[in-house]
Amino acid sequence: MTAGKEGSGWGAAPGDGLYDVGWLDCSGGICGNMFLGALLDLGLPLEFLQDLVVRMGLDGVEIKVGRVERDKLTALLVDVLWDGSHPHRGLGDILSLLESAHLPEPVKHRASAVFKRLATAEARVHGVSEDRVHFHEVGAVDALVDIVGTVAGFYELGIAELHCSALPMGQGTVDCAHGTLPLPAPATVQLLRGVPLYGVEVRGETVTPTGAALVAELVDTFGPMPAMTLVSTGSGAGHSDLGLPGFFRILAGRRTRSDSLDSRENIIIETNIDDMNPQLYEHVISLLFDTGALDVFLTPIQMKKSRPATMLSVLAPRYLLDDLSEVIFCETTSIGLRVYPVEKRALRRKEIQVQTPWGPIPAKLAFLDGRVVNVSPEYEHCRSVARDNGFTLAHVMDLVRRVAASEL
Repeated sequence: MTAGKEGSGWGAAPGDGLYDVGWLDCSGGICGNMFLGALLDLGLPLEFLQDLVVRMGLDGVEIKVGRVERDKLTALLVDVLWDGSHPHRGLGDILSLLESAHLPEPVKHRASAVFKRLATAEARVHGVSEDRVHFHEVGAVDALVDIVGTVAGFYELGIAELHCSALPMGQGTVDCAHGTLPLPAPATVQLLRGVPLYGVEVRGETVTPTGAALVAELVDTFGPMPAMTLVSTGSGAGHSDLGLPGFFRILAGRRTRSDSLDSRENIIIETNIDDMNPQLYEHVISLLFDTGALDVFLTPIQMKKSRPATMLSVLAPRYLLDDLSEVIFCETTSIGLRVYPVEKRALRRKEIQVQTPWGPIPAKLAFLDGRVVNVSPEYEHCRSVARDNGFTLAHVMDLVRRVAASEL
């Protein structure tokens, strides 16, 4: 196992550590302990995970790590063992545990988001409300350590930009607390809407709900490995050997100066509408974002016979074209769309929590060549703080920017 960064102090901004970009090679499938094994192999110290268990207040938990052989190559296998006294937990229990844990706020935020995704998926599958979802496998101690350890591991290693290959989906059935379920598991299917998948001739579960939730929450884009200067790789193994490449890999490196801007191939979907109730646009826009659109905007235009109209424009990855087209055709009066490729260029970003007199406020840092060039406070949170405390919104946002700048 390679050595981890020294003195990282729970997280580094992109440009401060060994890595700032990573690509997940999921050709061998993905589950929670595969993530942990690959992160440890990449350089995350085992002591970091052991400290994480203490920070979460999980007593009687032991992390066992060993190197195993898969297809004549080796990978790390992580087992989370406990004394059996820990109960299965519901979403509220888990969110309370994370809130009281001694963890950085960004780690709490992203780990909570992973569990919320799982709760939403389980609620849809079983036809209940999210607050009535009772986790079984994913509420156990090993899933807690897998999910929080993965989120904290990427945070600690400074990997703020994450890309991922398409995911292989096995066949057959799987036995779990809910009984015998078809594969891909129903919750996994819900979690991976909008993610590129492909079927493999394998009888078994190649992507677990835990792995799917982590991928859905943490990954920025899906596709081939992005341009990077490769620094290191890490391989993690699961307990099952299903005949695929028997491990999961993380390839981590740094963007070169020429790649300091994020450049991605996307599409624009456009349609001109002159016969729809304008009250419907808010609903349509919300559905498009929920489906995975990167941006949605309206432009007033004038059509034939001098009719005032609205042009609906949607920026999105190409693989979402069919899903987004269905939303537009079903929810608007449009009967035709224009589609053309565009290139999106954006600064690298990282979410942080800024400590203020009103408590932590989320913000995004934007980086160019490793230096911060923009601090963007989260609008709705700042608006709520301003309203509740009698300050102007501009004052709250300016203070967040000043505090963030002073800590960089």
